[in-house]
Amino acid sequence: AFRRSGVEWFATHPPLAERIRRLDPAWDGTFPRVTLERAGAAEEDVKARPARQRSGTAAVAAQLAQGAVPGRAVLERVGRPGPRQIQFAGELRAVVPDEVVGAVESVVGAQAVVLGLVLSREETLRHQQLLGLQTRLPTAVYSHLTALVPALESIPQGARLPLVQMALPSLRLMDAESFVQFRQALRWLVASDRQIDLFEYTLERMIERHLEPHFGGVRSRSVQYYSVNGLLKEAQVLLSALAWSGQADPGRAARAFLAGWQQLGTEGPPPVLLPWAECHLAAVDAALNRFAEASAAVKRRLLAACVAVVGADGWLQATEAELLRAVADAMDCPVPPLLTEATPQAR
Repeated sequence: AFRRSGVEWFATHPPLAERIRRLDPAWDGTFPRVTLERAGAAEEDVKARPARQRSGTAAVAAQLAQGAVPGRAVLERVGRPGPRQIQFAGELRAVVPDEVVGAVESVVGAQAVVLGLVLSREETLRHQQLLGLQTRLPTAVYSHLTALVPALESIPQGARLPLVQMALPSLRLMDAESFVQFRQALRWLVASDRQIDLFEYTLERMIERHLEPHFGGVRSRSVQYYSVNGLLKEAQVLLSALAWSGQADPGRAARAFLAGWQQLGTEGPPPVLLPWAECHLAAVDAALNRFAEASAAVKRRLLAACVAVVGADGWLQATEAELLRAVADAMDCPVPPLLTEATPQAR
């Protein structure tokens, strides 16, 4: 049961199906086809990418517009944030309107930006969502949200979670009552289209990990797994999901999965890449919940394996970055922003 305040709604990490059913008791138990975004067959072939990329803000804009950035520099920073983070806000201005970047610096604006990133791009549904939010939000937050809608529509996929990350410090400044109201509005918005996509799922986990402990709503979990051997099925699910998120070609997906499994360092022959149909968000969510109960050493091994999967082709797709961030947050590991300096790549 969740408290009247609503803060403990995610406190015990229930399975994804239970989370959705709490939001929508009439849900029929089926997951829509948008649960995870597989790399499209029509995407530009990695081999066709230019050998050299421009540097500076122009490169950032180009990279985010095409949905991928050179992966090596980003992946090397997973778990080790450094001076590169300082340049993040300046780079974000290359692809995000100034009013959006400025908004995340205030408590009201940060709420508006996060909610606005979840709004549907379909005009009719977005109108219905805004009507529903009008009765669920303080006037100041709602007014700021409606003013930002045109600017938020142009935000590239690869900039969405970094923007949420930038908004977290301001969101921590909310009082408890405002947090409950914001959290309830966000849950309603995510469920309003009866779909949960990868961005929404990762956003929920980020709020759960970074904000709910601040407001006293998450209990610590004891370690249950000191060896990866008890979590091999879960590792297979996560590495398969990451492989399919970055590769449309089955052969390349299988090679990326194998690179990750070899990094995991288990005994015996590696398992096969799971079919795409078995890598839905419910399976990913269940696997992450199990790994959240693993020791720090086991978590590090899994994260290293995940990094090996998404780095297998040298490029980090936006969908890979979102899923990697969900994994890393579950592992209590910091993740750098998606943006990174463009470096020459030998292709």
